[in-house]
Amino acid sequence: MSESMTKMFNNRGFPIRLTFIIATFLVLFLLSACGSSTQNDGVSPQDDTATQDESEQPEASTSTPSVPNAVDEPIAPESNDAVVEPYPGADKALLPQVAPYPGPGPTIEGIQPEPPNTERDLPAAESDSGVVGGILIREIVGEGFIPFAPQKLLLGEIITLDSGEPAYVGSSGESPTAELLPTGIFVFRNIPPGEYNLVVDIGITQFLAGDTFTVEAEQVIDLGQVIIELPD
Repeated sequence: MSESMTKMFNNRGFPIRLTFIIATFLVLFLLSACGSSTQNDGVSPQDDTATQDESEQPEASTSTPSVPNAVDEPIAPESNDAVVEPYPGADKALLPQVAPYPGPGPTIEGIQPEPPNTERDLPAAESDSGVVGGILIREIVGEGFIPFAPQKLLLGEIITLDSGEPAYVGSSGESPTAELLPTGIFVFRNIPPGEYNLVVDIGITQFLAGDTFTVEAEQVIDLGQVIIELPD
């Protein structure tokens, strides 16, 4: 068989060898064109990525990094309070001792072993009324006596029965009220004739003091020392 009869052709009538040569040439041309384009850009894809990463890096911080697991020591607050003496402190034998219960009670100022009897100058009585005075004294059982000036000292009038016998003592807002002094001295002025009893008013209660007495016109009565004990 001759050489011209052994050639193979493709479906378009071109010889297969010629077709292979043409395709190879086209591939080389395309590769050459792509390489020229890359060189003209001057930056490869890898170089571009590196440049972008460098531009996005944050600036270095100048602050001191925090140390993990570090515990800050608390700052003691400023205080003007006195420094507390550490244990065991002062010797207890040198401290003032408190008397055990019940012990003596507090000392009352002005207390006396005997009932005071301060001098008093009672005024003169009018022709139609009398004057009553004296000194009011409080007895503190087991301790002594002190002058006493209550909130009010009234004259309660004795109310009698039809038979003339005394029944009870009546007092009201219109009852005679005494002039009181810190020394315990009291004075009732312009007292109508009648039968009376002292009524002590200490604010929370009222109670009788002393004995019943009778007042007459132009009479000055000094009841003397009237000793009382405050009710429980």
